[in-house]
Formats: sequence, structure tokens, C-alpha cells
Amino acid sequence: MNFYSDNIINDIIDNAPLETMIDDIADFKAQTKYMCIKYSAVSIGPEYTQGVISDDRTKYVFYCLDPVFCVANCPSIMAYRRVFDKETNTITYYMLFLCTKRRFKGQGYAGHLLNGFVDYIRGKEFGDAGENSDKTDVKECRNVNIILSSVITAVTFYEERGFKWTRKNLTDYPFLMRYEAFMEGKEYFMMELSVKPL
Repeated sequence: MNFYSDNIINDIIDNAPLETMIDDIADFKAQTKYMCIKYSAVSIGPEYTQGVISDDRTKYVFYCLDPVFCVANCPSIMAYRRVFDKETNTITYYMLFLCTKRRFKGQGYAGHLLNGFVDYIRGKEFGDAGENSDKTDVKECRNVNIILSSVITAVTFYEERGFKWTRKNLTDYPFLMRYEAFMEGKEYFMMELSVKPL
């Protein structure tokens, strides 16, 4: 089951005792950063991970084995940012990374997280408008995309979930260049998924 960092923090604000609320939020953020560093250590460079987790605007999705959130029972985590471009009426979700704890790799948890995330985006951006063909909603006119730069070992994973290779390079995505240093001669696997209403 997916849990979203914004919702977790809001739950702490709504339900934690006033005297522990700030410490509880700080503890949650520290655990999240620790998870990101630990889970990404094998496949993602430490400078990149540090850049992502140092940005307070980064949002996280956790796949939890339990119906109640417990950070210790989350085999997969994803970091992302939502960006809206008024000129093109496009919403882009930049997937900054998706990692799974080593002993849980290959068991489908990252796939469950990603599938749930796509459904979450669809619900958030299109609401019920996509289910009612006779209903016109401004949100239906939006272009909604998920964009990521994949490591070579994960390209097939994303292709199996509908992502397409783009002909672009990392330099075509200034937002992603905030986190990843471009190296001449390195091959970047830029992938995109267009999210449509059901």
C-alpha cells in the first residue's frame, strides 16, 4: 500500500501531541533521508541522492507491507517533484529515484509502488472527469507526464510499465540537471509516461 510524505506529515500535525509534533516531523524526515541513502547506495551516486534529499520540496512515496504506515516495513521508496508549466498547461512529475531495499529486490514492490503512484496522479489531476465522457473539466485539457532518467539496469522495468524512451538528453531537462551533473559522453536513458484519464 502506498503512503505519501505530505499525508504522513499532515497526519502528524493533526494527531500528534503538541509537545512532540515538531520532533515527530523531524524524526520522520530523518528516517526518510536515511532510507533514501541506504536503499540507493548500490545503484545511485551519493552526490545525486544527497542533492535530492537536501531539497525540502522533494516529496516521497513509500510502499508499505502493512495497511498502517510504518517506515520499518517499507521495502520501496520513491522521490519525486511536481512541476506545473502554465505556458503549455503541462504538469510534469519528475521521478528523482525509485529504490528498493536490497533483500526485497525482484519481488515486485517497486512495481506496486509505481502502479499506485500512476493511479494517484490520475486521480489527483483528472478526478472523476475521465470517467464521465459528457463532463467537461479544465483538468481534462492538461498534459500530465512522468519523466525520469533511468539507470541502464532499470530501463526494462520502466518499459514494462508503459514508459517510452525519449530522443532527448539530460541537458533537455533543466529541472533534472539541478540534481545530476551532466557528464559528456555518458549515456542518459530519458523516459516518459503520458498519464491519461481512464
